[in-house]
Amino acid sequence: MLIKIDSSVIKDIKDSHSWPDDLILTLENLATARREGKHSIIADLNTLKIITKCSDLSKNAKNVYNRILNDRSKFKAYLYHVSKYIEIINPCEVNKINSHSGKDIIQLPYTFFNDSETIQKSILLCENLQDTNFYKIIGKTFCKWNNINIKLNFESRLGGGNTIATVYDNIQNKKKRFCICIVDSDKLSPESSLGSTAKKVKQKDDNASLITQLYILPVRELENLIPLLILSELISNNKDRENAFKQLEEIENSSVIEIRQFLDIKEGTQLKKIVKETISVKNFWNDKLDKYINNIDEWCYKNWSCTNEQSCNCKISLGFGENILENTITYLNTQSPSKITSMVEDSLRSEWENIGQFMLNWGFADPPMRI
Repeated sequence: MLIKIDSSVIKDIKDSHSWPDDLILTLENLATARREGKHSIIADLNTLKIITKCSDLSKNAKNVYNRILNDRSKFKAYLYHVSKYIEIINPCEVNKINSHSGKDIIQLPYTFFNDSETIQKSILLCENLQDTNFYKIIGKTFCKWNNINIKLNFESRLGGGNTIATVYDNIQNKKKRFCICIVDSDKLSPESSLGSTAKKVKQKDDNASLITQLYILPVRELENLIPLLILSELISNNKDRENAFKQLEEIENSSVIEIRQFLDIKEGTQLKKIVKETISVKNFWNDKLDKYINNIDEWCYKNWSCTNEQSCNCKISLGFGENILENTITYLNTQSPSKITSMVEDSLRSEWENIGQFMLNWGFADPPMRI
């Protein structure tokens, strides 16, 4: 993350020999975090000059702060690009978020960083590691769109569908690590309830925790965010995928594009599953399918029922297969960031940007230093 050392941290220091031991420990830890490229450290000119003259700091730490001092021309841009960052203040009796000029500033005491565990990379917690890889690509794409020359650094953490809530809860309870948790909503419509995994994580989410944050996708699953141009590259003479792509492209270009956010991209979406859902879900799909009834039996649609669940042929959309996300990541890893930025269609760009900003805020880091 972007970590700013406020001038209040050193304002009561009279000379180079009056530095508290716990402050020296914090400054050493922060220097290590910056040197290893785990976070970015900034401060105003006078604060940095005073820190570099501290006789109790190690040679390596002084070198790091001198390098930070020389990089201060970048700080204004850093603060412009993030919408959330850490500010170390003194005194800080209560950890809090101070919202100012569109920024959420997490204010912490310098003693928070006395423990070396607190300076480790931010954790990116998802249901599986493929998800973390895709979110990192979205983050890099966001940086490319906005000409942000910064590195995103995360520790990928696997939560597992059934255990991610417990994993997230344990991280929050330790109160030592920066962590973001991103999960699928598994929603079937804008107003439908969350899926079981998202519900469990939301119940465990501690709103009082300032160093962790939960992001529940507004779309059904991560696969709903795969751009059409990328999906078109993954057909590879696969007839099922070819048919699924044609149908999805038809929906993208229709007046019912909203349903794309709630389709089952992997397995396909069948009417028989929709008609069993709640009133709000059925109303959403009924309204949209009134304008899009391809591949749906007329009787089933008019009666909003399924004549034969065992052999239902009312397919709102076809599936690309369970490994479509893995194939997507493999493909994207062969493409340049510039190429990827041009492949995201307008209907997905807003959500890519939301996730990208989220990733930037929590994974903001300068490259490692050679000291």
